[in-house]
Amino acid sequence: MSKVGKIVLNNYGNSAIITKESDLKYEVEFMDDFKHKQWFYKYRISEGIFKNPYNPARCGLGYMGIGENKSSENGKKTKEYYIWSSMLNRCYSEIFYNQSEFCKKYGISNTGLNSCINGTGKTVSGWKVKEVGFDV
Repeated sequence: MSKVGKIVLNNYGNSAIITKESDLKYEVEFMDDFKHKQWFYKYRISEGIFKNPYNPARCGLGYMGIGENKSSENGKKTKEYYIWSSMLNRCYSEIFYNQSEFCKKYGISNTGLNSCINGTGKTVSGWKVKEVGFDV
């Protein structure tokens, strides 16, 4: 029996709809603004262990996305990932924000990440800053 059209939920709370089916895999389309489509093994769907690359997992707004820049190489997080992750923590984490003299001194609030970089919308690695997250 075909599962195409069925709505599924992953362990991170993201909804997706099954759009295609093969013998071993399903293609799902995540039900968010990005409408990202990706193939996953059927067992991963049934166990809820499939990730949406546009899920804002870092401080509720930073996401990995799909792109040429990677968060890790040879099993180790990259320097750029640590910079990006630390920047989000410093600017958006309640714990860091409440303790941050830098954010208070320069008027950086929880509403605009661009002001936390340099106004260009880019970091040295070329990763793009978006209002809802960080596209890698």
